Amino acid sequence: MDLSYFISLIDGFGLCNTLIAAIAIVAAVILEKTLLKNKGRKFYALLPFAAAVVMSLIGCLVRKGETSVPEAISDGASVGAAATAAYAILKGFLKGDFEDVPIDSLIIEGLLAGYLPEEELAAFAEECAVILREELSEEERFKKLCDRIVLARNDISLAEAQMLAKIILNVISAAK
Repeated sequence: MDLSYFISLIDGFGLCNTLIAAIAIVAAVILEKTLLKNKGRKFYALLPFAAAVVMSLIGCLVRKGETSVPEAISDGASVGAAATAAYAILKGFLKGDFEDVPIDSLIIEGLLAGYLPEEELAAFAEECAVILREELSEEERFKKLCDRIVLARNDISLAEAQMLAKIILNVISAAK
């Protein structure tokens, strides 16, 4: 994967949404290093998404009437998915060895950091990416992904695996 491919992933969101996503990533990194330093690494994958939704709602309040709250939440979710994907990809860039890693594996690896030991993460992310590449219905992908996550860690509840699977599916679909 090269930088031009990464840029093309976020190009379709427009300047305003791209700026919100970038600010959300910066806010997530700052929060991760300061106020939320003691939270588990599992929590960090949700930060860019939450920050983007909050910023979209703030933007809605600032623009007064140009955008409704439901539209702002919808835009925030879309931008949040993009910010989360970019955050996960950037974490992969910072780790190094990203030239031969498919983008979907890199995103999954970034999203699941903290759930698995570092030495198992890349292989597990690729296994999940293979599931997502199969010709299956969305429901079948979701179920297979949940099953794989639960099998990887016996301390992850089914509800947590379902949440992770939904996040992965939404972020991967937003990145395509």
